[in-house]
Amino acid sequence: TSRNDCSVRALKYALEITYPEAHQILKDAGRQENEGIRTDKLTRLLVDSLKCIDDSQWFERCTLHNALQRMPKNFVFLVYVTRHVFCVKDGRIKDAFVNNNQYVEKVFQIKE
Repeated sequence: TSRNDCSVRALKYALEITYPEAHQILKDAGRQENEGIRTDKLTRLLVDSLKCIDDSQWFERCTLHNALQRMPKNFVFLVYVTRHVFCVKDGRIKDAFVNNNQYVEKVFQIKE
């Protein structure tokens, strides 16, 4: 694993692929080693290449705690908070570095 790899881990869980596969997808999208990926590049990958649905409008001014209550349990989401992204799958956060009081910035539904 590398540093600043939250996007790699999030994509790995969301798409049910290996860490190296997720790493390569993000590298191809512009992720720099040990530097993470800019939000605009990740968003472009999610919307244009992976055909994810931008559900952010349903989570405006919403803390993560409240957002989780609104998310259908049988869906997969990638959630942006300040300087971090993670996967929510089946209503559970797949990440160790999350604060429930953070405000959600963007939410993308992963199409299965």
